[in-house]
Amino acid sequence: MPDVSVIVPTLNESKVLKKCLTSIKSQKTHLDYELVIVDGASTDNTLEVAEKYADKIITMKKKGIWRARNAGAKKAKSNYYCFVDADTWIPKNYLSSTYPVISGDSSIGALSCAFNFDKKSKTIKMVEIICNNYLALKGLMGKGEILGFNNLISKLVPEIVINHLG
Repeated sequence: MPDVSVIVPTLNESKVLKKCLTSIKSQKTHLDYELVIVDGASTDNTLEVAEKYADKIITMKKKGIWRARNAGAKKAKSNYYCFVDADTWIPKNYLSSTYPVISGDSSIGALSCAFNFDKKSKTIKMVEIICNNYLALKGLMGKGEILGFNNLISKLVPEIVINHLG
C-alpha cells in the first residue's frame, strides 16, 4: 500500500496539467506514493498529458471537483489523500514535509500549506501575504481551514474527509 495517494481532479486542464504533474513526480522523498488523475469528461488533451504521469486515471461522465475528489478517494489505495488542483504545483519537499506531520499525530486529520501565486504584482503579493498570515493565525487558534487546491487528509478521520469532499 502506498504511503500517500495524490489525487488531481481535472477538466480541460491540458495547458496547466504538465507543470502540476511534473511537480508531483519530482518529489524528493522516500515515500511510496501513487498519482491518481480523475477527469470529468475533458474535451482537450488533458488525458493525453495525464497518461504520461499518472499511475491511475479515472474518467467520469459527471463534472464537479467534489465528485472528482470523492471518486479519487474511493479508488485510492492509501490512508492519506493529498489533493492537488491541476492548476497548482507543489514544491519538491511537499510530501516529505507534510506526511510526517499528519501521520505522526493522530489529532491532526488534515492540513493545508501556504501558497504563492505565480503572477507577481504588488497587489497580488499583498493578497498572498495577507491570506497566508490569516490562515496561519487561524491554525494557531485551532480553527484552521483546509484549502481545496493543496491539502493532505487522513482517511483515518472520516468526518474530516466527508466534510472536505462533499
